[in-house]
Amino acid sequence: KDVLWNEDDGIWYDWNLQNEEHRKYFYPSNIAPLWMGVVDKSVIKKNAPKILNWLKGSHGLDYPGGVPTSLIRSGEQWDFPNAWPPLVSVTVNALEALETEESLQ
Repeated sequence: KDVLWNEDDGIWYDWNLQNEEHRKYFYPSNIAPLWMGVVDKSVIKKNAPKILNWLKGSHGLDYPGGVPTSLIRSGEQWDFPNAWPPLVSVTVNALEALETEESLQ
């Protein structure tokens, strides 16, 4: 939490070791701590609206074909527009962990 969690944005980011800052991009891994079950329920309850708002604002959930692996258009198989079923599953399970009416839809 001390490194990956961003309190202002309400989401977990990758950490850039060289620049010592968050890499503020959408990836399904942004919510992997929820999927892994390592976040205390009280922290989830407090931050669920913030996390959901970040996800909606990132536009990573906007695609009817599934959750993209990233929103970067690199032409590589691990980037947009590709979606990998295990990462879609991670995202769905993480949304369920938020336990809000909206995240359970």
